[in-house]
Amino acid sequence: MCGVLGCGGWGVGVSHDGGAVPTTRVLIIDDDPGVLEVACEALMRHGHACAPTRTGSGALSLLARERFSVIVLDLALPDTDGLSLCYRLMGRAAGGAGASLPVVLISGDPWRVSEQELAGTNVRGVLAKPLDPARLCAAVDLALRLRIGPEDDHWSVLDRAA
Repeated sequence: MCGVLGCGGWGVGVSHDGGAVPTTRVLIIDDDPGVLEVACEALMRHGHACAPTRTGSGALSLLARERFSVIVLDLALPDTDGLSLCYRLMGRAAGGAGASLPVVLISGDPWRVSEQELAGTNVRGVLAKPLDPARLCAAVDLALRLRIGPEDDHWSVLDRAA
C-alpha cells in the first residue's frame, strides 16, 4: 500500500518497456484517510502521481505551490464544502491556465448537487462513495479528456448510484 503520507511525492510511471514516463498530477481532497488511501493507491497504480490533503485550506496551499492536471474533490470537508471550494478555485484561476483544471467530485450523497449548481464549473464528473478504484481511474481519465473551459457547461455524471 502507498500509505497516505507516501502519496505526496511526485513519482514517475513505468512504461511497458520499463522506461520512465511522465505522470499526471492529481490533487485528492477528502477528510477520510481511508478514501485518500484507496484513491491514491488506485491512481498511482494507474500511472498518476497524487498529492492527498484532508482540508480545503490544505488544497489551496498545495495549489499555490504545485501544478496539477486534475482534482478529485469530496463534497463534504471539515473547513468548507467541495462545491464552494470549486467555485473559489475557479475565481482564483479566472483567465489563467488553471481556469480549465478539471474536477471530479466524490460524495456519499452524490445527489446533493444539481445540474444547475454544476453548470459553469470545471466539474467533469461525480462519483459515489464508497469509491470503486476502477471507476475513479476512469473518471480521472475522462476528466482529463474533457479538459475544456467552464464556459462550455460540459460535465458528465459518471456515477450517481448510491
